[in-house]
Amino acid sequence: QRDYAFAAVVGIDAGATNVSAVARIGVGLGAGELVPLLVLEPISCDALFTSGQGKITVSYFEDTPGIIVVDSDASDTKSCKTNSWSIDSKGTQHGWIRAIPVPPEPGQTVTISSAILSYALSGAIGANAASAYDLSDLTSPVAPADISDPSEASVSWFRLYPEPFPASRRITRAPIDWRYNCKASYPDYDLDGPGSGGVPVMGCLETATRLPYIDNLTSLYGDASDIGTNPGGTFSRWTDTHDCAYQPSDPDVAVSGDWWIDCPGGLTINNNVTFSGGSIVSDGPIDVGGGSLTINGGSSIVDEIVYIRSGGLYKVAQASITMMQTVVYLDDGWIDFGGGSGSLIWIAPIGGTANVTASRFEDLALWSESREVHKLGGQAGNELEGTLFTPNADPFVLTGQAGQFQTAAQFLTRRLEVGGQGEVTMHPDPDRITPIPVRDIRLIR
Repeated sequence: QRDYAFAAVVGIDAGATNVSAVARIGVGLGAGELVPLLVLEPISCDALFTSGQGKITVSYFEDTPGIIVVDSDASDTKSCKTNSWSIDSKGTQHGWIRAIPVPPEPGQTVTISSAILSYALSGAIGANAASAYDLSDLTSPVAPADISDPSEASVSWFRLYPEPFPASRRITRAPIDWRYNCKASYPDYDLDGPGSGGVPVMGCLETATRLPYIDNLTSLYGDASDIGTNPGGTFSRWTDTHDCAYQPSDPDVAVSGDWWIDCPGGLTINNNVTFSGGSIVSDGPIDVGGGSLTINGGSSIVDEIVYIRSGGLYKVAQASITMMQTVVYLDDGWIDFGGGSGSLIWIAPIGGTANVTASRFEDLALWSESREVHKLGGQAGNELEGTLFTPNADPFVLTGQAGQFQTAAQFLTRRLEVGGQGEVTMHPDPDRITPIPVRDIRLIR
């Protein structure tokens, strides 16, 4: 309602003006923020935590601030006891959890705030705000300064920064499922076994244009029940010309093309093995106990797939692994990568038409549904690009050396732990991760 100033001369003193706005729900693919770390645990405490000197820093990218999202509502009475929180910097030796704001432009004073979003603070039925995070982490000072934050000199840093803010809803695993395994419906995201009551995952809205690529891949290459069966196509059988176990004294191995590694007990590498292009289907785990493993290391690289039917992918601290434009799918296994002196270079597919099957997984480095502990050790020389999707990992453990563990990877995992002397810095890269729709409503006009 509004008063008229000039219409009163013709006897009209007041009236109404109708104003409309148009908004849409920002849940579709292509709408979202850069979220390098999304913790999917729905109910428990210790969903995201550091211990000892463990440090995790989610940095900013250009005008995009650091964002961390934790789905847990902290409602689990078994884990959320006294002095237990869903977000917790447990360490007593200068550990922290931090999301970094975008510093002001030269000559400006405007800082774009970073965010740690917690569903436990949402006010939803059952959400336990008291166990969302440790209040003392907001006031416990930490030294030394965080060199990744240009505003450090003017900011009092504590073990948790910034103060967590309510998330209006759970994100769930949906954004990754929608992109790589688009289906009209999914079973509940249930982490505690059948019948325990899971978290609903909304179906993909693009089934007319986007297929269930993961389901199609598992149908193509099989699972543990298909051990001993050649994937067909252009795959060469490994044991026709090569061994299942190598010692440091054995000659180096260099092959090209697609390979079926028919070693049910796994392929053990202690020398140097190079796959120059081609995809790999392995019946058992691949264990790099020494030396090096290079996958897709040819001079003309296209996207490729490593598909392990049973078991995982492992390396010790002294061993090195290089995987260029490669997606790793583990049907029932996990990764265990030691840091140390051995390097890790892992670049997700970048898209293209040379290998359409692999390029459908553009930006995806790892897909593992295993509930086992996943471990990734780091040092300054590591290079990671792409999304590591381990929605059931309990937990995903990141460790580091004296130098920072710098990564351009995106982590979506059930629980995340950074311990020991691990110092992990995540740098979001919009070209190498999946956007996460954090905001519910977007104004159009």
